[in-house]
Amino acid sequence: MLQRTNEKRSFVKKYLSYYTIAFLILYGAMYVIFKASGKSFLWDCDGTTQHYPALYYMGDYFKNAVKGMLGMEAAPINMVDFRLGQGMDVLTTLNYYGFGDPLNLLSVFVSQENIEGLYTFLIALRLYLTGAAFSYYCFKIGRKEGWAVLLGAMTYTFSGMTLFAGVRHPFFLNAYWYLPLLLVAAERMLQKRKYGCFTGMVALSLISNFYFAYMNTAMVGIYLLLRIFGTKEGKLGEKLLLIGKMILAYLWGVLLSAVVFLPVVYAFLQNARTEAVGGYTDSLLFYDLSYYRRFIANYFTPRLWIGSWSIISMASIGLLALVMFVKGQKENEDAAIIRTLRRAYLVLVVFVLVPFFGKFLNGNGYVCNRWMYAFAMVNAMIVVVMAPRLLKLTREEVSSLWNITLGYSLLAVLCSGTVSIQVWIGVGCLCATMAVVDLLNKNGRYDRKSREWAMNGITIATIITYMVAVYAPFVGRYVNSFCGTGRAYQYQKNSSVQAMSEIEDDSFYRVEQNWLMSNQAAVLNYYGNTFYWSIIPETVTKYYDELALSAVRLSAIVRMQEPY
Repeated sequence: MLQRTNEKRSFVKKYLSYYTIAFLILYGAMYVIFKASGKSFLWDCDGTTQHYPALYYMGDYFKNAVKGMLGMEAAPINMVDFRLGQGMDVLTTLNYYGFGDPLNLLSVFVSQENIEGLYTFLIALRLYLTGAAFSYYCFKIGRKEGWAVLLGAMTYTFSGMTLFAGVRHPFFLNAYWYLPLLLVAAERMLQKRKYGCFTGMVALSLISNFYFAYMNTAMVGIYLLLRIFGTKEGKLGEKLLLIGKMILAYLWGVLLSAVVFLPVVYAFLQNARTEAVGGYTDSLLFYDLSYYRRFIANYFTPRLWIGSWSIISMASIGLLALVMFVKGQKENEDAAIIRTLRRAYLVLVVFVLVPFFGKFLNGNGYVCNRWMYAFAMVNAMIVVVMAPRLLKLTREEVSSLWNITLGYSLLAVLCSGTVSIQVWIGVGCLCATMAVVDLLNKNGRYDRKSREWAMNGITIATIITYMVAVYAPFVGRYVNSFCGTGRAYQYQKNSSVQAMSEIEDDSFYRVEQNWLMSNQAAVLNYYGNTFYWSIIPETVTKYYDELALSAVRLSAIVRMQEPY
């Protein structure tokens, strides 16, 4: 028993070492692209005007809370703060941005001048936790091939959804690593009938961000239904009783989080943005035809945007794994997980292709597929399960894979509609990956370790190539939409509000300026009337709109634009 425990610890340490090295290579490539372009990870739109002010405010807020608890001199801790718009509730306004996320407590240890550095570090940390949580889930369901799990962790952590949203909206990444942990907790309920872990994860998810907790709830619900009713074992009554216990465990998590969850949900339901912004489609059954063309063209190429926040862009190893997955496999020890994966994949494909589900999973607001990280996770799991199979192909299977790879490449080029360098880069990566798989299946000239290293190596190279195609100013140009390095605080100060320093008045007053959605008051510590947060009471928006005040006059219109 002791020997088995030591072997397990040794395996975990070894895997974490390899995973950390792979992560540092990939994240390092991303960082170098931004650094070489003179850019930070702060998106010029919401990054500088919402996310940075929110983190800056939270850092100041948490520091004052700690000082107060230690009996030190500190500013008061307000539940309502006039630096947030017209006097917004702190919890309900900032919860969407991570007021409740334990990782943001790290701001206590960082000076306010270094908040931009913390912002960058938190992106790296959340990305790392995303792959680590995915790996943990894989091992918990019995995957033993560490190299294959590493393949899946890299494809999930650096999928198109992450490359796009992970730097644009960093707190979205919490949902990406909470989902695998929720699935681990779900497995504990199924296998060991232990519910505490699930209750705790539900509570943490709801406290951190109710919006993505809602999406993860739907995904975990689908997963549990597929797992419970996907097997012939157990009677119907026993299955229903198990579902009832799981619902109670979930509700217990809701109760534990209620002090945060209930007021935030109430604020969301009163929000002006719930049904007032873009992402509309002509039908809830079908997208425009161009959407489906982009779905095909962008699936395994680094051209991100499909429409309505549908983003895939999986690494090219995913196509080969998906082909083998669809072709089927003989009954073996993987049969059960393959059946579950196949059903989950089909369900989520329908979700991607039918607008109704984008509306439903967006809180029944407008059509918006921000849940696509779950689709990326299913694709990554297919890679984990099928990767070992890719090293045991017959010559007929290799030939078939070549035909499908070339066929998809041609189809992707035709469906792209325009001459897209990103699609051609994706085609090149697909062919390069297929060439490596072909070589590794020839003549048995390479030992097992060499072939596993080669598979991970080509995947790392593919993902880095995708990053260049997405971010680089000479290709995808996404990096051009980010703020210059070290300029976040200066951006907030660079306005007419600097004239406040000349005012000698300690009474309550507001400072007005030309319309600017920067939430500067949260950073510069004054009472203003120019603000924009995602959770704004509808009555406040109407108040500004009816008085023709510039501060929020345009906030009800959020333009859904292409990323390039």
